[in-house]
Order: sequence, then structure tokens, then C-alpha cells
Amino acid sequence: MPKAEYDKQGKYFWHLVKLAGWTEERVDKLILKKYQATHWNALSVREKSTMVAIMKRYAEKEETNRLKRMRQGLMAMVARRGYNLDWLHERMVEWGYGESLRALSATRINALNMDIRKAIGE
Repeated sequence: MPKAEYDKQGKYFWHLVKLAGWTEERVDKLILKKYQATHWNALSVREKSTMVAIMKRYAEKEETNRLKRMRQGLMAMVARRGYNLDWLHERMVEWGYGESLRALSATRINALNMDIRKAIGE
């Protein structure tokens, strides 16, 4: 039997699943445990909304962890080359990134990473 197409909400849900780093098997187990259903399309509108809210929290948590790993990697690279955090923060202000690594988006962290690599010759 062919799989049914997902509606907009279903497509958004699976996008969140990917962002959260979950597998299809893990999602299926959650749906089965929570609603005794075997597929997204078997859920009611309210159940789908609840599942989106649940997955949104997992995706946000994964994004937070990903940004944390990026910041840690950047600081480790600086330390490996013999510089300290004061040097990093001075360069951030000088290059227009502000004073806080935590305030930077993933895109800005990547840009800062490239600028630091140029500055330290890596």
C-alpha cells in the first residue's frame, strides 16, 4: 500500500523531526506510545498539533546544543593556538561581532570562525 501524502502540517512536523535529529523509527514509537496510532495521517488535528509542539521543543533543544558545540569548538581552536578568551572577545568587537558569543546565530558563528582561522593562520 503506497504511503499517503503529508499535509502542510505533516511536512512541517517532519522538518522539525530532521532538525531535532530524530529517526523515523523513533517518531513512530512516540506516535504509537502517545496515541496508539501507526502513522501521522491517523492522528486527529488536535493530536497533530500536540505532536508539532512536542517536536518543536526537541528541535529547539537540539539547535541550542548545536550552537553550544559550535561555540566550544571555536574557543578550543583559539586556545590550541595559544590565545585566550580576552583575545577572542577583542577580535569579536574589532570585527563587529559584538561582545558575546552566545548572542551570535549559527551563520555569524561560522563567519567568525572563518575570520579567526584567517587571523591565526589555520
